[in-house]
Amino acid sequence: MMYRLCFQFFLKNKNKTAALLASIIVGTVLFFSVNTIRESGYESQINESRNINGSYDISFDNIKLSDIAKLGGESNISKMAYAQKLNSSIYRKSGIKLSKYQYNKEYIDSLKYKLVGSYPKNENEIIIEKKAIDNMKIDDPIGKEITMLEIDKKIINNKNVMDSVDKKYIIVGYLTKSTKYYDDITVSTGGVKFKAFTGGDNQGKGSIYDGVIFLKNSENVTQYIETLQSKLKMGWDNIRKNDFISSIEMLKLRSKYQKESIISMLLLLFVSMLIVYNIFSIIISEMSSEIGTLRSFGMSRKQTKKFVKSYLNLFWIVGTTVGILLGILCSFIGIKFVYKENAQLAIKPIFILIVFIMNVITLYISYLLLNKKVVKRTIIELIDDSKDNSALNKSKMVKLVRNVNIKYKIVWSNILRRKSRTVVTIFTIVLVGYMFILNFSSSEFLTESINRGVSGGIWGMSYGTVDKTLSGSINGTDSLFYTIDDGVMEKIYQYKDIDKVESNFYSNDAFLVDNNSNINERYKKMYGLNDINLEYPLAVRGYSDKMLQDRKSFISEGKNIVGDNIGDIHCLFVNNVYSKIDGNFDLSVLKRITIGDKLKIKIPSVDNELANFTEVEVTVSGIMDKKYASSQDGSVGVRGGQIIIREDDYKKITGAEKYNKVFITTKNGDVNSLNDFLEKTLLDNYVTSIGGKGEDMKFFGSYLKSEARLNIVYQVLILILATVNFIFIMRSNLINRREEVKIYRYIGMTKKVRQKIDFIEALHYGIISALISSILASIYHVNKVVSINKDLIASGFTKTMDVGIPLNQIILIFLVYVFMSLIAVLFSWDIVREEW
Repeated sequence: MMYRLCFQFFLKNKNKTAALLASIIVGTVLFFSVNTIRESGYESQINESRNINGSYDISFDNIKLSDIAKLGGESNISKMAYAQKLNSSIYRKSGIKLSKYQYNKEYIDSLKYKLVGSYPKNENEIIIEKKAIDNMKIDDPIGKEITMLEIDKKIINNKNVMDSVDKKYIIVGYLTKSTKYYDDITVSTGGVKFKAFTGGDNQGKGSIYDGVIFLKNSENVTQYIETLQSKLKMGWDNIRKNDFISSIEMLKLRSKYQKESIISMLLLLFVSMLIVYNIFSIIISEMSSEIGTLRSFGMSRKQTKKFVKSYLNLFWIVGTTVGILLGILCSFIGIKFVYKENAQLAIKPIFILIVFIMNVITLYISYLLLNKKVVKRTIIELIDDSKDNSALNKSKMVKLVRNVNIKYKIVWSNILRRKSRTVVTIFTIVLVGYMFILNFSSSEFLTESINRGVSGGIWGMSYGTVDKTLSGSINGTDSLFYTIDDGVMEKIYQYKDIDKVESNFYSNDAFLVDNNSNINERYKKMYGLNDINLEYPLAVRGYSDKMLQDRKSFISEGKNIVGDNIGDIHCLFVNNVYSKIDGNFDLSVLKRITIGDKLKIKIPSVDNELANFTEVEVTVSGIMDKKYASSQDGSVGVRGGQIIIREDDYKKITGAEKYNKVFITTKNGDVNSLNDFLEKTLLDNYVTSIGGKGEDMKFFGSYLKSEARLNIVYQVLILILATVNFIFIMRSNLINRREEVKIYRYIGMTKKVRQKIDFIEALHYGIISALISSILASIYHVNKVVSINKDLIASGFTKTMDVGIPLNQIILIFLVYVFMSLIAVLFSWDIVREEW
């Protein structure tokens, strides 16, 4: 009986019912769809990764056969596939480096490679990834003989030793894989690690293996890996979770639990609660006389309480159910927009449960706040409350009409008439506008700052005047043999906005030797360097005189080495390296370094087309400021000190003839356009890496783009929620003022003037809300930028963010709220039209 009565009220007040239902539905759609889209997107990426890269749970590197035997005894391991790791091979003509293994079909299949041709039957036969063969520029490879340089690197008596020898192979087949795999890996910092497999049995006492593990139970993989690491006494470098899936899961957690996402969901709950409360409060106020009548016919307070709860239950059940159904539809459409292709909808029951609970909480809190207004009031108070006691008297209305500023006076008297309703309405719209400005400005500001090299991570922030770089990928090439293609260089020089192109030499495979007593212990501990190897990582740069001259401002002690080509090899020394703990470049590699010191370095070199280490002594002519390490020429992969020598000295020491690195600077600083040009220029080139400003986007780029699109879905839906509230408030106000509208009409107000008044009133709500939102968002934004700049300066970076207000987003929110005001009036004007 009670639900039948509630249903009659439900249908009788259909306009108000529709508004409250719409608020609950839109709030449900918003929460359900945003979370479902995010969950579905990352689940789809994980499934796609399993199909492309392999469905294994754990990978291991550099493990002995005895350790693999220990893993074989684990009850949770269903299958292992592994291959013996051999010395790497280099194809001299292109500098491509192959990670070579002994052939194992099960291991190859586990990594989702497909073999075209036959498998290698002996150590003179080889199969190579097809993309590597393409970049080696070998046509019709099967049956062709190639000569590879076999590199054997090891540590003997705490020192690095390298031997090399030529080896001829017959290509008997090649491995293929999804192009998407190569496209995704190429833009990563390390680049593609090309694999090759030979036949024969090379197993020896010190043989090591790489492999993958499939688990019976994949839950709590991280904890299980920690158990295996402890058992084998190894670290994350040796045994870890599937890299591809792990990176996707990390981004998923970042998206789900980052501060902005949590605030957005809490804001949604709070805004939904305010809107539901506001609308329900108006509905209850206008139903007060009917409830009072029911009370006068004998309905007790307890029954009234039950009636209100039942009434809310209808909204809860109908609103949530319809909201979930529409949320599924919205998610289906939204996932294609946010994550583009290959995304499949994954509906989690937990999200359905959460929205039901969320709406119960929202409606119940509204009920508690309005309990006194409905249940605890007397019959006379209920009936009296339905009257608009705030209505203007006729004499005041006549005075308003005769006043020159009639429109604005009526608007302000209408806005201030019901102050509590006005405050709640404006407060709701302010919150939506505040998050709108911050979310969109943060996304735009972050992307722009990363591309300018001002923020985003130590990589992109460390290039200074350099906009973009080209070099061989870390995993796929050897810096001693890799060179920048002449055809690529020609295209770069033709680019319209090029200001400067600086070709140079670079090696990150060198070592600082015979200096163990002078090495900073804190640095050794920071980078996990032990006493097994008493030679320490060193990056060596070979610069032209022009490049050296351009960087003289970074010399803090000593002099430049321009033109210093007689006698000793002189260098500029960089003693600072990034501190992972402190987040700055205050960490020194050497305890003491002074002008005139002799440093012995070991660097890969070419002699009779074979590779080996060459030891030379260099003299320190200048010491670079820590700002060079943090803010010029890039610090990617640098794990120790750096030395800069003249390019002629670099050639003489290493035997290198052509440049292996290029710095590119544009005239207008348009890094995005340059990056797009370079990507098109290097299409199907899987060995050349694009670095420079925005380099961090290699890891976060697709993540930031999908998060930006997801944010658009969120903002559109929450604006719809605010619009529903706005429309209802306007309609409710006009319904309450029907008698006033008639009187204004009788005393001479035209229909056109009335329309203007309603639009101006709605516009006041929008403009006031936009203004407050803009002020609050600007204060937060400026304070955040100032705080970040302080941290950047303290960490030794030279560039800082521009301090300013998010003007574009402020203008946009004003336009959005003006449009919202117009929509609210258009959807409400039918009420006034009936009285004219």
